[in-house]
Amino acid sequence: MHGIYYFVPGVFKHFDTEAIHALIAPRPHLELSGDEDGGAPADGVMTLETKLAAVYKLYSREANFRSVLYKNTAHEYLPEMKEEMIAWFEKHLPVKK
Repeated sequence: MHGIYYFVPGVFKHFDTEAIHALIAPRPHLELSGDEDGGAPADGVMTLETKLAAVYKLYSREANFRSVLYKNTAHEYLPEMKEEMIAWFEKHLPVKK
């Protein structure tokens, strides 16, 4: 798994994960996580969900943020995740003609 800390050494001396993710707002942001993923502990995912939902609410763009925590799932890519991602892209990515 790759994170911003691989590319910006020392970033977490100045910012927390929530602040970095909040920079995406109000643009669409989808998070898909497994509750057994050691790289993204469920309690951290839930904290992130709560804080980012509040940021998106400040912009009145609650529909632009979605986080799904899959039960009994480690660091893996499930067919359900693929379906969720495709639906998200279809909803939020403009189609150029």
